Formats: sequence, C-alpha cells, structure tokens
Amino acid sequence: MFDISEVEGYDHDRRAPQFSPFLPNASAGGIGPGSAYFSFHREARVLSSVERKNGVRTGYAGSECYLSLVDRDFAPFHVSLAQLGGSAWVTNRDLPMVMPVGRTSDFTLLDSVPIGSIRCLRGPTKPIAAVTGGAINWRLISHLSINFLALDDLADGGAVVALRELLNLYAERGDGAYRGQVDSLQGVSTKQVVRRVPHDGPIIFGRGVEISVKLDEAAFAGASPFMLGMVLEHFFARHVALNTYSETVLHSVSHGEIYRWPARIGDKPLI
Repeated sequence: MFDISEVEGYDHDRRAPQFSPFLPNASAGGIGPGSAYFSFHREARVLSSVERKNGVRTGYAGSECYLSLVDRDFAPFHVSLAQLGGSAWVTNRDLPMVMPVGRTSDFTLLDSVPIGSIRCLRGPTKPIAAVTGGAINWRLISHLSINFLALDDLADGGAVVALRELLNLYAERGDGAYRGQVDSLQGVSTKQVVRRVPHDGPIIFGRGVEISVKLDEAAFAGASPFMLGMVLEHFFARHVALNTYSETVLHSVSHGEIYRWPARIGDKPLI
C-alpha cells in the first residue's frame, strides 16, 4: 500500500458519506462540522515464524497499513458500516526483485504483434521500506525549519555534521555508496556577498549569501562530485527568501575550487 486517495463507506440501505483525507484538510483549514475523514498509519510488519527461520524472500519485509475513520476532532467516527470501498495506490512490493531480466525477451505479449523481443535496459529498482517511527521522525520534523545560520561552520564542525544528517534523510537506507558521498563532506560555511541580482529588469545589486561546500573527491571513485554540488545548489536556493539569493561554491580538499554556480534568486516566499 503506497497511498490511499479516497474512502467510501456503505451501510445496508444506502451509501454513507465519503471520507476525505484528514491531514490535507486539516492543514488547509477545510474541516467543517459533521465531516467524515480517514487517516492511516504504518507499522513495521512482524515476520512470521517461517520467515524468522528461513528469512524473507528478498530481504524486504514491508509494512502494515492501518486505516482509521475519524470526525473533525480526530475522534472515532461513529457510524454503522457494512463495508468500505475506495481508491488506493498500490505496488507489487518486492515481486519485481524476483523478475528475471536480461534474457532474449523480458516480456511476453498476450496478443500477436510483429515484435521480436522486449527487453529491460535496466532492472527494477529495489523497494525501500517506509519510515514507521523512531528518531528519524523527529529529524524529518526538524527539517521543516532550516536556516543558514546553522550552516555557518563553527570550530567543532557542527554545521557539516548537520548537513550530513540532513542529506541522509534522503538516502536509501543501506546504500553504502550514497552514504560514502555524504560522508565525504568536510566543511560548509556561509558569508554575506554583494552581487548583481539575477532577475529581469534594470541592473541592481543586492546582498545575498555565499555557501561554500568542501568535500573529499576520494569518495567519488569513477564519478564526479559535480552532480552532488548541483543538487545542493538547487536545495539551498529553495530555502532563501524571495528577495535575496544564494551563490554556491564547491571545493575539493585536494584540487581547490571545482565550480562556482551563478547567483540564484531565492524560491522561498516571504511571510
């Protein structure tokens, strides 16, 4: 179960009101009296005795989803229902991992068509377990309030540690190559700069923030750190106010400055 988009309840005589997602409506202020909503949460799936003895099929255990029907106060919705229906986004869980690829033809058509073979250029990606709780939830919440004061590197190197933890939130758990690239970050610092503001119209100059990121290229064997720098450059711009800009500079421990991106106007609106 990837996501649930809508839920409908049915009683013995007529169809009950349609249930809407609770959290999107709550954040948008769309909750009204007498409204019906649904909420669902995940829990890590408990392995069966056979799975604990022999192991799971592909190393992916999955999770269990639980649906709750609530009212506008997030209290249980009291109504007599015979059954539930709805629409959901679902996946094949770990079945694509056991699909054989690389043969003469990876797929078979039901109809007769003039096609010799259909092959996968690349096999399916492995599934990623859902976040079901623990300390990572608090790290995700703290991610909602980001400012560049925390990226100003101090003597204890706390800023680069914070940036590593932030990037690891997006890392595929267990991917050693990605974590190695994140751990290659050696330092990050910011300073105020004055540049030409990158926008259409008359030429004006304004103050912005320059963000310098230093990394060790040894962790990018066979690859370039430029892509990581480009991702960070876009990421930093998303957290700069609309009337200012960021300028990202990528440095290597062994080769010095790798690339300096042009000033990018901020994407975060002013409140």
